[in-house]
Amino acid sequence: MAKQDRWRILEAGAIDPLLWDRCVASDPVAKVYNYYDYLDTFARSWKGAVYGDYVACFPLTGFRKGHLPWLMQPAATQQVQLSVLGGVALDKPVIEALNQLIRERYKVISIAVSPPVAPGIITRARTNYSLDLSPEYPVLSANFTKSGARNIKKATACGLVLEEKGDIEKVIALYRSAYGTLAQLKDYVYDAFRELDRRQIKAFQTRVYEVKNEQGDLVFAALMLADHKAMYYVLGAPNEKGRVLRATYFFINELIRKYAGSDRKLDFEGSDLKNVADFYRSFGPQEEQYHLFQSNNYGQPIKWAVKKIIGF
Repeated sequence: MAKQDRWRILEAGAIDPLLWDRCVASDPVAKVYNYYDYLDTFARSWKGAVYGDYVACFPLTGFRKGHLPWLMQPAATQQVQLSVLGGVALDKPVIEALNQLIRERYKVISIAVSPPVAPGIITRARTNYSLDLSPEYPVLSANFTKSGARNIKKATACGLVLEEKGDIEKVIALYRSAYGTLAQLKDYVYDAFRELDRRQIKAFQTRVYEVKNEQGDLVFAALMLADHKAMYYVLGAPNEKGRVLRATYFFINELIRKYAGSDRKLDFEGSDLKNVADFYRSFGPQEEQYHLFQSNNYGQPIKWAVKKIIGF
């Protein structure tokens, strides 16, 4: 079969980063986690399934040690996606060939993906929230919930100031203090965010924001990722003063105000946690569904031994 009409699996080092990123960038729904540099930072033993001359691509994020036939979700990666070069429509047999390739290659699968990729039986449906920023701010703010609008009004009255600059170490420190136990992020994940912030990446950028009170004290900090399609709320947290001042409401509202009328979306990155989801819904976003697939395809007794390690 000719190169242009079949799937190939390439080691990360054999992938052309420019062609891979061209495919991801031109797909209107492909998210930032699918760019070459993001994968290379958070999924060190990844490979890529490439169709033809990078007409389509899909990340194969293997086990971190790299020697087991396990397809696992990398840390700080909400989902992986099939990216298709803009203007190209893949036939169903091509997509099913990718699903079959994944099922045949990997003994253990635990990944969150968006349709049409479906490498097995859905274990859990998940919800993401994103806000289309193309309307002007008065239109967007009219869709805030009453509770959200009330909290934004109170926060705005406190004299808070948003600065589009800052130190990623402050973001990490605040996030660890506020959510460290809940988020359960390991040290290497924070190191990976630091690496992203240091690197000069063409496909997307890191942006650090700080919110300060009237006295100039830091009350909130956030790390955002941004490409030409969306801004992604990846890490953000207030301190105790910031909670009282509703600094997170202030931050999100100021982002919406600044980028209203643009071609971007604001991607909230989740969440399935009710309190967090309620907070995101207060800004009137749209729901996006994706799915967690998990399967253990070993035969006994290896299947039992693996289940004790991974839980399925």
